[in-house]
Amino acid sequence: MAKTIEQDQNAAYIAARSEWDERWGSITSREKMWRAAFFFEGVVILFLVIALMSVVRKSTVVPYVVAVDSLHQVIATGLATESQVNDPLIIQTKLAQYVENARGVSNDSQVEKARLEAAFAATNSSSPAFQYLKQTWIASSPFALAQSTTVEVNVHRVLQISPKSYQVDWTETRRSAKDGSVQATEEWKAILGVVISPPKNNDATLMKNPLGIYITSISWSKGV
Repeated sequence: MAKTIEQDQNAAYIAARSEWDERWGSITSREKMWRAAFFFEGVVILFLVIALMSVVRKSTVVPYVVAVDSLHQVIATGLATESQVNDPLIIQTKLAQYVENARGVSNDSQVEKARLEAAFAATNSSSPAFQYLKQTWIASSPFALAQSTTVEVNVHRVLQISPKSYQVDWTETRRSAKDGSVQATEEWKAILGVVISPPKNNDATLMKNPLGIYITSISWSKGV
């Protein structure tokens, strides 16, 4: 009888131990699964953080250029691309601006002053063009003319005729400074000599003429 009781106790112990082992094993198995899941999640988060940092560091700004004339009217638009200073389009744009500054007349003295300064900054100071501008403006002061007349310049062609010379054609519209009525419309043409001398980083002209495109000779006349 005592042996039967002992056997029953052993059987109960074994059953209990087996159940305990099963429960503990299940808990351990789930713990391993959670650890694996947490590890995988951590790897994914780390990957996303690295990817986000690379996106943040990489510039996504697309430069867009809008070209305007002296009256701030849009004349061209497009995506900015890397260009060289001797790019024909850059030189043509610079020459068109030069003619607008040199020939245009505004009744706003600050605007007119800025135009003349820009024209001088784009003219080689030791060239015949510089003296030509000085003599022209001394003989016919734009500031004096602006008291009665304004001049609007519309450049419609810039043509390269030699490695260092360009022909510029434009229309000048003269208006009354009082009421804006048109006084005359004239066709003009110029032959401009050009030289490219990019400024150095410490050059005083860097801000005034960063492209280093200078006018060395001027010959303009009214069309027939």
